[in-house]
Amino acid sequence: MKITDAHYKNGFAFIAVVMFIAFFIIWYINNEIEASFLLLFFACLSFRYRFTDEYKAKHSPHNLIKRSAGTIKITKPNLSRFKFISDQESIEVKRISIVNISDNWLSIIIDGNGNGYDFQLLGSKDEIYQQFNSLLNSDEKENIDINYV
Repeated sequence: MKITDAHYKNGFAFIAVVMFIAFFIIWYINNEIEASFLLLFFACLSFRYRFTDEYKAKHSPHNLIKRSAGTIKITKPNLSRFKFISDQESIEVKRISIVNISDNWLSIIIDGNGNGYDFQLLGSKDEIYQQFNSLLNSDEKENIDINYV
């Protein structure tokens, strides 16, 4: 059986409910508040968000990788729904020499010197490749070595 995002989402929801019930049982029996159960409840709800369809749609490669003139702009995904401003890197296309693509991952090497950027994206290597490749013209594609890892 393959574990899917739905399994994770439902598992975190189940654990959150158990923590919430445990919080109230301990409060009722001991007549004191045990904050750790409440913290675990909110932590599980936050982790659960990562596996929702809303998160996947908002953080697809199509929405995170954009081009503006001679610059590729890659937005790093938010891991929490409470962070409103995402970090964004702007990379000049003419400086890109090597691009390595894997599932949920994009690495860009600039100036051929081994230095560059790593991005954790939400998508298969084919989705990331299609989006990145669609932003380049034929001359730029010849100058950039794109690899699957």
